[in-house]
Parts: sequence; structure tokens; C-alpha cells
Amino acid sequence: MSVQKRKPAIGIFRHTLLPPSEAFIAEQTSHISNFEVHFFGRERGEGSFDLTNCHLIQRDSENGFLEKALYTLSGRNKSLLQKIKSVSPLLLHAHFGVEGVYALRFAQQLRIPLLTTFHGFDATQSITGLLMNRKISHLHYVAGLKRLRQEGNCFIAVSNYIRQQLIKQGFDKGKIIVHHPGIDTNRFKPELMGDDGQTILTVGRLEEKKGMMFLIQAIMQIRKEFPKVRLEIIGDGYLRPSLEQSVEKLKLTQSVVFRGTCTHDEVAKSMKKAAVFCLPSVTGKDGNSEGLPSVFLEAAASMKPVVGTYHSGIPEAVYDGETGFLVPERDIDSLADRLTILLKDPLLRAKMGEAGRKKVEIDFDINKQTKRLEDIYTDLIQEYHNCSTN
Repeated sequence: MSVQKRKPAIGIFRHTLLPPSEAFIAEQTSHISNFEVHFFGRERGEGSFDLTNCHLIQRDSENGFLEKALYTLSGRNKSLLQKIKSVSPLLLHAHFGVEGVYALRFAQQLRIPLLTTFHGFDATQSITGLLMNRKISHLHYVAGLKRLRQEGNCFIAVSNYIRQQLIKQGFDKGKIIVHHPGIDTNRFKPELMGDDGQTILTVGRLEEKKGMMFLIQAIMQIRKEFPKVRLEIIGDGYLRPSLEQSVEKLKLTQSVVFRGTCTHDEVAKSMKKAAVFCLPSVTGKDGNSEGLPSVFLEAAASMKPVVGTYHSGIPEAVYDGETGFLVPERDIDSLADRLTILLKDPLLRAKMGEAGRKKVEIDFDINKQTKRLEDIYTDLIQEYHNCSTN
């Protein structure tokens, strides 16, 4: 009787496991095949993800609340350290720079390498902006960023733009690897029935950098030629009340629908029905920017033409005039013009959608990208081991 050999373990580190908007993390880790994946964090998130091997500080008692608060303040927690130690991971992979600062202490105590992925705000938002957030974890991040920069073993940037931002901050470019997120092309695939010719879909947290207000204002112009146009907004956030008020003032309640938070499968179904996907991202007043929103790739995999902005890593995912259109940030007229062109021309939508699907299959397939991530893990573990034994 053969005994199945246990795969080497790695730890995924994220304080909240996982928010609904972070399906890209769940998707990526679910495709890891050469390592046993364990999740470590502070609390469970609201996302409907089936995360196995999940180890949390979270407790419902008053003492549990205090324990989490002390951890957020100090970055120390014996219970979480013991949970990580019990698994004997060969590496910790922190998602977002904030988590990287916290994970660094655990990795160094256990003498294992730390890999940190920077997704957007953590590489672009100004120090003032981070402090103005008044989040204890962000204050801790600002205080520990220099140490992470110097002592972190490796850093993943989700786009070339994020890589450049890290270099500007003083990160060693020799430690930075650009690794694009992967998309499950079986989950996101074209619908044989085509699209409805009227629906524009957008997906994202309702916050400044998503540029939702500019898209809503563009609908005002599009309605002149397409009175039945429908904008579906999937996502939630602090700007939702003000956006809903604007929709009422502009008398667009028949044209704009707020669907709130949806599951990853629900997003995939909505992609299939939509005619066009649009996310007009902008740079926030505090510098907060996107990394490379996976939702553009999900739309392209669904064979939908996409409209975005010349912002951060988006031009790395959208080829202007080939897989969709790109417009300058905050340019409502150009946004309305490109969306109108696509709504008018089903053949152009089909052509751009097909080109987008091919691009995703070549450059962003989840299986190819996760295999590369596992190679990054293996190389980092081996390099760290070699340095430790020399």
C-alpha cells in the first residue's frame, strides 16, 4: 500500500479572507497544484469563497475583539504565529503591501521567505492619503514600509505600471517580478446567444478611482441615440449613496441599475448578457490607482469589447482599437462616443470580443499564469535555502 506524499505547504496571508471584490485571489489559489495552500488572516470576509485550510485570529468573544485590535496595532500575535508554524510552510505570500508589512515579522521568525504582491493602492497612494484613511493597518504600513522594502525577499507587481511605481519608491528592481493575474477561461466564456445590444456592464467597488460618476454622465449622452440603453453596476462601496442620488437628479433611474455585490458566478452570467463592458478608472486625488483590474480580462474572456481609460496597467490588458477602446481619464465625451460606436455596430463588437478572447487565452490564462506563479515560489524557496546554508 503506497502512502501519498504530502505536498510542500505555502501560506497565503491576507487580513480579511476574503472580501467579495477579491475573487482574483481565490481564483489564483484554487489553481495551485504543486503546493498545499493554507490561508492565514485576522478574520473571515463576506466573499462567498470556499477557502480550505483557513487559519484565523477571529473569535466572537470580547477577548477576541481585543486580540484582533492588539494585533492590528502591534503586528504581533502568538496564536497566529503558532498556527503558521504548525503548518511548516516553505514560504509566505502576502497579498497587498499592507499585509506584507505584517507578514514580514512572521516570515522572519519562522525563517522562511516572504513574497508580497502589490495590487494597486499599496504602490500608488500617497503617504498623506494612507494616513488620511485613519486605518490602523495603514498607519502600521506607513511605519513599516521601509523595512519591507529592505527586508522583503521578493515583490510581485500586477502590471508594469505598478513595477515602475515600486521602483520610484526605492524598491530594488532586481526583487520585482511582473506577474499578471490569470483568468479562468472556462468560467468566463462567450454566450452562444450573443448579447442584448443595449446593456453596458461595469463591475467594481464604488469608490473614487473606479470613475463610476463619469460613466453615469456618459449615459446621459448615449440615451439621445439609444433611449433604451441600460447600465448595470455590480459592486458596492462608500460612494453608492451619492451615485444613487446623482442618478435620481439626472432622471436616469430607468437606465441605471445598482445590483450591489454579486458572486463571481453571477458576474460571469452578467458578462454573457451584456453588449459592452466599461470601467472608466481614474487616478484619485491622493494618487490611488488601479493595478490591472481582472474584470477587464474577465470581460475579454467572455468575448466582450471593453472600454477603459489610459490608466495604470489597463493598457496592458486592453489594446485600443483592437480589443476595445481606451479614452483619457475623466473624458465623458470620448467615453460616450466610444460606447455609442460599439452599441451601433454588432459586427465590431463581435470582432473586438474575439480578439480580446484570443489575447486572454495567450497571455492571461489562469492555468498558465498559476504555473508561472508556482515557478516563482519554487525559485524563491530554493534561493532562500541556498542563501541560508551558505
